[in-house]
Amino acid sequence: TGSFGTNSASAVTGTKLEDIDASPNHPTKVVLAEQLSGVYELDFTLAFSNGVFSAATSSFTISKLPLSISSPDNVEWCADDSIFVCSDNNEGAIHRRSSSGVVTKIAATKGTGESSGIYDISELLDLDPASVLLVNSMTCPTSMSVIVNPLTKTDTSDPTVSTTY
Repeated sequence: TGSFGTNSASAVTGTKLEDIDASPNHPTKVVLAEQLSGVYELDFTLAFSNGVFSAATSSFTISKLPLSISSPDNVEWCADDSIFVCSDNNEGAIHRRSSSGVVTKIAATKGTGESSGIYDISELLDLDPASVLLVNSMTCPTSMSVIVNPLTKTDTSDPTVSTTY
């Protein structure tokens, strides 16, 4: 059990604070999954005086994202400002929230296991953000899947070149 807030009266309290990820484009913004109540965006204003952090003049805002995702667990905030959320339930659903706020179920883990981690590896492959994701599943046996956006293209000027990763 934990809470997040500037005072106890207005703090968001959760018994299952699951995962957090920072925005690659706005490093003072983070997304937080709380399994029982939803997904939140936190936006920090960090103040420094003479190179020293000032807690007294720093602040943050917290807002619940309007997502109807059951049991949010793992989150990944990609460089295209989309956010991926894995469900911590037997469905193992994986949802994408676009930068415009549209939510789409993109996949589900096989069997009755929950998805248990998600990571965007697109940049490592020189592809557009959110093109290739690694997802771990806690099925028995544990497995890892690769999700490739079917619209992904490599940036090559020679159509005869075949790229393999």
